[in-house]
Amino acid sequence: MEQMTVFTTPSSYPAGIKEQPQTVSRIVGLSKRLNALGYQSFHVRMMIREAIGTDNLHNASHKQYPSIIASLEKYEQLGASYQYTYSK
Repeated sequence: MEQMTVFTTPSSYPAGIKEQPQTVSRIVGLSKRLNALGYQSFHVRMMIREAIGTDNLHNASHKQYPSIIASLEKYEQLGASYQYTYSK
């Protein structure tokens, strides 16, 4: 399964998010969880694009990160619900 690399090292973080380690951790964690639920990296990029209009997190403003997190959380819940329902 292809892994999405949203942010891998602090030097790869966009300038506005370096001061927000909890935000980085949350986005990375959600991306990994979505991968574990079966979403591919292009799905995660589409979720981010849906939330902020681009899948390039380096061009996102710090005000857009809550929208990214909300979108990823929504799909995490949908994926977990689907997995629970159909794994019986």
